[in-house]
Amino acid sequence: MNLYLILLPGDLRTKYAVNFEIHNSRWEKPNEQVLKLWEKSSKSILEFTYFFESREVVLNKFVGMKDIYLEQLSEIREVIGRYSEYLGGIYYSRYLNGIVLSEEELIDFENRTKEFNEYIFDFLGYVHDFIIELQNAFLSEIFEYSIPVRQPTDPKYKVLKAK
Repeated sequence: MNLYLILLPGDLRTKYAVNFEIHNSRWEKPNEQVLKLWEKSSKSILEFTYFFESREVVLNKFVGMKDIYLEQLSEIREVIGRYSEYLGGIYYSRYLNGIVLSEEELIDFENRTKEFNEYIFDFLGYVHDFIIELQNAFLSEIFEYSIPVRQPTDPKYKVLKAK
């Protein structure tokens, strides 16, 4: 999903720079493609959530992490809806009608895509944190090794930890 998103604004910049038609499936209803990609991704996310909740008595130490994880998931759903709506507006009102986006509109598109990607990366970081905490809690004594927690270089990124 991230690669797909990263390529969208670049496709338009290239199209405008060299004046050629995009013959790429990325630009066939991209707003619907974003929703379909999310739907595929969310299946495994929901399976993980179900797995956790069905074993919560054993995993009670991680309930706080799960709650933050679910809050982030809820935020992503909202962001995906807004981004898909925005992308649909570009696609149906501009792209299909051959209307070139201004430089300001392209920058806005790039910024919105970047912001959306950051939500996805944050969420993937939370999934990683969850997996590390679970492995360390249940397997580190057996294997006499624990996995170091993620340490982002930018302090704005939060790391989930079990309590």
